[in-house]
Amino acid sequence: MKNLFTLCKTMSLIFMLIFSSALMAQTIHIVNNTPGAAADFTSVQAAIDAASNGHIIYIQQSPTSYGNITVNKELTLVGRSHHETNSAYRTTLGNITIAAGASNTTINGMSFNEIFSSGAGSINNLLIKECYFRDYDLGANISINNLLIQGNFITDGNDKRIGTNV
Repeated sequence: MKNLFTLCKTMSLIFMLIFSSALMAQTIHIVNNTPGAAADFTSVQAAIDAASNGHIIYIQQSPTSYGNITVNKELTLVGRSHHETNSAYRTTLGNITIAAGASNTTINGMSFNEIFSSGAGSINNLLIKECYFRDYDLGANISINNLLIQGNFITDGNDKRIGTNV
């Protein structure tokens, strides 16, 4: 009887561990605009619209820009690279708009024109890492708390503004 109790207890513990790890798993979406490529999406904005808070979106390299995007959720966007000279290895976007709801967002490893904030409210914990971009305008209309811009190559040093709430 004691062995049966121990077995049930052990099985319950194993079930709870498996169930809790499944709840904590993050969904990963793959975006690739290369014709014929196997991916979940061909548009980054479509992937963002379909994603939920906490999801990860991998954006594959492409010589064709994925266009402008608006991030309004807690997401991790990961590009292949921001390689300045070889577009075969570069993930390229147009402009990135950071809107309310984008707290705890990471943007990593891509090339884009400009990143700016839009809307009202506040954003907490924004990380822009290892990207190549021309311009930024963050915090003008929206409060950004805990902004980290790390390891980026910013090409235009004129008229930069990071809001007073950053």
